[in-house]
Amino acid sequence: SSPTTTSSSRSDEHTQSKLVVGPKFAAVLDRTKVSDRKAAMLLSCAAESFGHDTAACSISRSSIRRHRVDSRKQMAEEIMKKFSPSVPIVVHWDGKLLPDLVGHESVDRLPVVVTGSGVQQLLGVPKLASGTGKAMAEAVCHTLHTWSLNDKVAGMCFDTTASNTGSKNGACPLIEQALEKQLLYFACRHHMLELVLEAVFSTALKTPSSGPDI
Repeated sequence: SSPTTTSSSRSDEHTQSKLVVGPKFAAVLDRTKVSDRKAAMLLSCAAESFGHDTAACSISRSSIRRHRVDSRKQMAEEIMKKFSPSVPIVVHWDGKLLPDLVGHESVDRLPVVVTGSGVQQLLGVPKLASGTGKAMAEAVCHTLHTWSLNDKVAGMCFDTTASNTGSKNGACPLIEQALEKQLLYFACRHHMLELVLEAVFSTALKTPSSGPDI
């Protein structure tokens, strides 16, 4: 076959595969935690059940993987483009130890969320090299800059740990320095109140508890 015919067939094959693994289908695969290999098996069986020629369809693990990545990128860009709050917002962050996407190790990640009047949006969950205040401040500022929200941030919500509230190396003052403005502090007292409740129940029950059911 000629190069033009080959290129055309590849384009048709790519279009057909893209129609099968669209943004909605990719989102369903992600939400149900279906792997690329299992998705290929399911699509092949479904196409055969519906009377399609599986040999003519580009259904493989690599093609599904490629389209899933493209769909995630497309959805992320659309969400970012549409998100433009007209009210002051508060940025929230809280470090969590989560399993890495590759391998079996756990890594520090920092969910970054913004809220306001009628506004609630997850901006990202960047991976941290360390749990220091500087690393968290850089991750928060980079995320805000990526979403073009620097000018709309009016406050911060955070845990009362030294890595957040430290006067010199805490994330809060470092974020204010990076944004070049003062922000309202909305400190979360959840962990402090847990200590108070734990002391009350330990005194009443005479036996300290190490479980989460206090």
